[in-house]
Amino acid sequence: MSRLQPARGTTDLLPEAMAAHRRVMDTARDVAAAYGFNEMATPIFEFSEVFSRPLGDSSDVVTKETYNFTDRGGENLTLRPQKGRMRQFHQIGIEYLGPVEPLADAEIIACGSRVLDALGVGDKCVLHLNSLGDTESRTAYRGALVAFLQKHEADLSEDSKARLVTNPLRILDSKDKTDRDIIADAPRLQDHLNDLSKAHFETVTKALDAARIAWDFDPLLVRGLDYYCHSAFEFITDSLGAQGTVLGGGRYDGLSEMLGGPPIAGVGWAAGVERLAMLVGAGELRPADIAVIAAEPAADAMVFQLAEMLRDAGLGVDIPLGGNMGKRMKKIDRAGIRLAAIIGGAEIEAGTVQLRDLADGNQTELELSNLAAAVLARLANQ
Repeated sequence: MSRLQPARGTTDLLPEAMAAHRRVMDTARDVAAAYGFNEMATPIFEFSEVFSRPLGDSSDVVTKETYNFTDRGGENLTLRPQKGRMRQFHQIGIEYLGPVEPLADAEIIACGSRVLDALGVGDKCVLHLNSLGDTESRTAYRGALVAFLQKHEADLSEDSKARLVTNPLRILDSKDKTDRDIIADAPRLQDHLNDLSKAHFETVTKALDAARIAWDFDPLLVRGLDYYCHSAFEFITDSLGAQGTVLGGGRYDGLSEMLGGPPIAGVGWAAGVERLAMLVGAGELRPADIAVIAAEPAADAMVFQLAEMLRDAGLGVDIPLGGNMGKRMKKIDRAGIRLAAIIGGAEIEAGTVQLRDLADGNQTELELSNLAAAVLARLANQ
């Protein structure tokens, strides 16, 4: 019989990894709350049209970065993995719906920056920022860019040749060396911004400067889809090997209508929890506050009762099992548990318990009724 393995593209989150994930998610939740955002969650899969309608069936996201399947009811569903990402991955993000004002852009960028700082990785990330302008500005720029690239079409990569027809702004994001050399001399979007777009970008950057949030202007940072406008940004790090985005987003005022909804402005960002967890490092496991040990089998029931009493008092309790007393003491020491309550026949008869401090080896006999208070007092003084 073959050995069962995790399904392709999935992984178990063991305690250390789970602790890192929890730290990322809890930190993001707390920081977002300081900006007035409330928590919500979306399904891990969507109808495929959610992706194909705004992105197009031939886009890289749809053809290369999603996992599409048909369910038993014949409906086409999509997961959101990509190379280097699990089929089931975890994401945090902000969606600020309604305001068209540029200060909304600045606020969600500041929130993302604060999340990274709270995780202790803000100094490892650089904020890249660009303006995509409004529809009028992007239309003017697209024409100038296509005219330039058509002169170099023969030298473009095959992907960029296809994008020249379907999505020319995405060519600015190409990683191909020849493409990059050509793009270096291409027209710049900022030279085609109208007054409204310039004013929007200026308000965003002045707000970030006032809050002392450092940023780098990145003229090649684009979102090549029509529903994106104005601010586009990414927090980029080189601490995970090659430069990579750990948090990114922008304004997407046209997306709701494209999906069949009402005209609603929006700006937001997303960050992969797995990537942030890698940047943060292994999570710190919290040991139990105290271990309760039976010195002999006759004390097992009392140990179990005492453990529940301590949990009622809000304490984390471990009952080490297996092996002799020495092995169980070594087990709780390796787990980082400092205190151990030991009960044997003599303690049961006297209604007492032995409280041992593994840090210094001191042991005190206490009334059972006084144990919880004694443990709480010691923990408060640590």
